[in-house]
Amino acid sequence: IDGDALAAGASLYDMLESQGVFLSEAIETIEAQAASPDDAELLGIKNGAPLLCTTRYSWDDSGNFVEYVVALYLADLYQYTIRLKRA
Repeated sequence: IDGDALAAGASLYDMLESQGVFLSEAIETIEAQAASPDDAELLGIKNGAPLLCTTRYSWDDSGNFVEYVVALYLADLYQYTIRLKRA
């Protein structure tokens, strides 16, 4: 994976697919948490401010583990919409 291309805004998922890696399954957890002093400094918010934290594990269509992501979002600027459909 080309780190410079990612830094320039290229899609990680497009790059993976161009290498023959197709993500097929993921588990993502969403939780509220208070900003740590380090997070608060990096995000320019108060220590203890509310954040949403997502943690995602992804696998490809062969069952290989491909991705681990932890992301923090400002709780007042982010919204999650989850569609549930009965199969």
